[in-house]
Amino acid sequence: MKPMGFKFKSMTLALVSTQLFVQANLNAAEPIKISVNANMKHIVGGVAELDRSKFITLHSFIGDTNWGNSDAKKGLSKEDAALRDQFLNQYDVYLGRDNGAFPWHLARLKKSAKNGEISVSHVEKFGQQDKQNYAQFYQADPTAVSALEKRTVNMMRGGQPVMYPHLEYQFPCTVKKCSQYNTWIKGFDELAKFYADNLTFSYGQGGTTGEPKPAYIEVMNEPILFAAKHRATAQSISELHVKVAREIKKSHPEIKVGGYTAAWPGIEERDFATFDERWKVFIDTAGKDMDFYSIHIYDSYRGNKEAYRAGANAEAILDMLDQYSLIATGERKPWVISEYGYFTPNPIERAEIKEVGYSRKLDWLNIRSFSSMMMGFLERPDQIAVSMPFHINKALWYNSQNGGVDANGKRYSTRLFVMEEELSGKKYVKEKADSKWVFSDILKWYQLWSDVKGTRVDSFANQIDMQVDAYVDGNKLYLIANNMELSEQGLALDVQGLFNNQLIQVSSKHLYWHPQQQRAVLENERLATSAKVFPIAAEATRIFTFEFANEIKIDQHLNEHKYYASDENSFRQPIKADTPIEFEVNQVNKGKQGEAILRLGLGRKHHLSLTPQVTFNGVELDVPSDVRGHYENKARKDFFGILEIPVPFSAIKKDNRIEVVFADSGGTATTAVLQVFNMSKAIKRPQ
Repeated sequence: MKPMGFKFKSMTLALVSTQLFVQANLNAAEPIKISVNANMKHIVGGVAELDRSKFITLHSFIGDTNWGNSDAKKGLSKEDAALRDQFLNQYDVYLGRDNGAFPWHLARLKKSAKNGEISVSHVEKFGQQDKQNYAQFYQADPTAVSALEKRTVNMMRGGQPVMYPHLEYQFPCTVKKCSQYNTWIKGFDELAKFYADNLTFSYGQGGTTGEPKPAYIEVMNEPILFAAKHRATAQSISELHVKVAREIKKSHPEIKVGGYTAAWPGIEERDFATFDERWKVFIDTAGKDMDFYSIHIYDSYRGNKEAYRAGANAEAILDMLDQYSLIATGERKPWVISEYGYFTPNPIERAEIKEVGYSRKLDWLNIRSFSSMMMGFLERPDQIAVSMPFHINKALWYNSQNGGVDANGKRYSTRLFVMEEELSGKKYVKEKADSKWVFSDILKWYQLWSDVKGTRVDSFANQIDMQVDAYVDGNKLYLIANNMELSEQGLALDVQGLFNNQLIQVSSKHLYWHPQQQRAVLENERLATSAKVFPIAAEATRIFTFEFANEIKIDQHLNEHKYYASDENSFRQPIKADTPIEFEVNQVNKGKQGEAILRLGLGRKHHLSLTPQVTFNGVELDVPSDVRGHYENKARKDFFGILEIPVPFSAIKKDNRIEVVFADSGGTATTAVLQVFNMSKAIKRPQ
């Protein structure tokens, strides 16, 4: 990313013929040009509609009592149940994820177990109680609970590493302190039966039959990260996933089972040894039995620098795992991104966050990362099963033995609710009988995205660090611009394909960090069709809503498809100076007109070149000097990301040969993916 420091004065919005233009009058630099073809549907793998249940989600569950001022142990008050319903309905938010039910349900079976075997009769007994409790919950307000059930269509339930059965392999403890939680279950088969039986007896089909079964099961949450503590290995954890998946499928074939719910996805570390030791083992062992892969992706802070994954790095991670899955299993799997955002351990390195309790700056960093990462996920609507921006409602379980406060005086870092007393940044704030809980700044992310829906249409920005997307719903066009630059930018919009449809009004929501107020600010503006400033702040998101007199007609289409290098030997090739690295991308379906991007995955030391010579079927390509997102601060030990290289459409054949040559040695070319956009009509992009 190349920062552009400039200010701009004015921007004019006018309707000219069939085009809508917003032009910036800038002194110091040209604005970023964004084009939208409102009449061209953008289809990826057969998907063009925005499914909010996959993207606008909350890490919560249907029975969560951590809303508003209610005492979680006594249940929700009517006032706070109304608050919950208003939040979910007003901002069109879907539930969710829960990693507490399975461990709790398992723990209550320990006393009745014999010789490491779980009593099925006790699983059924407890299950009947669970269903009865849910039926009472439903009958208290059938209308509200029925509405809640509709918001659990992609609900995830997950296990925890404390459930791992030590007795399967009886590995010795190799760290200072190992877990002793689960030394009573005799093995993997027994735990697998528990998962299946629990789903059978504790869940129903909604209403008085019991809580609806979850759509997705993550076998364990971040198990390999804690493998040594739980006397496990990547191999044994992978084997456990296979056992659980196969057992669940016997009685619940409709439920999707996956993993390994990976933390710290730095697969490039130690020259990709982390990939070999974790993901390769998992895919080789369990890949064919998984319905999906799950992963956690976070921006973070390392060595007094921001360490971003949003952009080129996240894309490279997913491309590499996709391509290896194709090699090992013959297919790409759907992705469950069950946590993403900004990694916030306590205490965090940043002094401005470390020295306070609740931090509005920390909320902003999460909000920023939520939008930057989700914009990338929205480009994979056919492959993302569900994604979850990570924050907890209240996290009352955190250091509950000390009133929710840790040794540094801080409560759990990122929450939807905070106490009013925390808003000043005060430390050592414990909940009292009269404490008042209010929404944190995380609420603003949901407010920002509350209206966006509809059919995805073609959009484009001439700067790689300006993420854009667009959707048409009836007579409305939603245009999202997410600024990955570290400075304010100007936008020049060109919306085409309107067929003289009269523009009625334009409004925008602009969510950004306000340095004077030291908080995230969400500006809602109605924009005049005369002169108006259209800035977008540093690392901010701005969503424009264009409302027209009539429904927007969609009569063109764009079909996007990714083609992966087919030769197994082309995966993860070492880079040697002046030595061609070859890829073959075959069986490409090319239309009459369109566009194409070569996504080249690279892992290299920071001092090495990122601008190789690339030829595509003998045609030399212009390799951009910039990549999506931030990399110039070099917070991570190595660069790992994708280069996005335009390919002339005329150069594409059914079978394609790619050569990549670097002038220097070192590092790895991980993947080559050809992204093809077949269009029903040729279009011209702004330069």
